[in-house]
Amino acid sequence: ASDRPDFIVCMFDRHVKAPISVIIKQNTFESVFSLTSTIEYQKQGLPHTHPLSILAKQIDILEDIDCIV
Repeated sequence: ASDRPDFIVCMFDRHVKAPISVIIKQNTFESVFSLTSTIEYQKQGLPHTHPLSILAKQIDILEDIDCIV
């Protein structure tokens, strides 16, 4: 897969944007206060991301957390 960097970038962009749009548009976490991520590129291998979501409202009930995760 690393021999086609154009294809890798296109698919990686789709795989990063899809969960973000679900979180924001479908109100998965009710209301998101902040959403950020970092993308790491390795010398050999595929890029990967580390997303961080800060919620406007704290989730207190364990069943709600299990339902979301």
